[in-house]
Amino acid sequence: MSQEELELVTRAVRAATARPRPDFATINEIFHPDHVFVPVTGQIDAKEYQGGRGYQQFLRQELGNVGARDAALSWEANFEGAVDAGNHKVITVSSVRLQGSASGVEFEQRLWVVMTVRDGRIVRTESHTDPTEAFKSALAE
Repeated sequence: MSQEELELVTRAVRAATARPRPDFATINEIFHPDHVFVPVTGQIDAKEYQGGRGYQQFLRQELGNVGARDAALSWEANFEGAVDAGNHKVITVSSVRLQGSASGVEFEQRLWVVMTVRDGRIVRTESHTDPTEAFKSALAE
């Protein structure tokens, strides 16, 4: 894994988690148009989202139209770092804080995300709540 790929992934994570709204111009530049995003819930129900529009759909369906005044949740992510997992895969770790807009209930979760890079673009992103599962996913081919 090259330093360029680690920097690409870091830039991608910062764009996808930018507040108050994700940086979709950078997302469209860095992520392959057919990029596949598997959220934490996708590990349970096998749901995947494809491309930039898929990520927008995820934000609307799973997080309640993030950025809108009537969003069900407010959230922020604190990027903690990235490690080379080999075979053009990077594992990032972030702490994510969610807060229900109506209830005010807060929830914090650490996420390990496996990102696959091909030809200078990110082609797949898988989110995990367990670091062991993230490393297993990264090592699987």
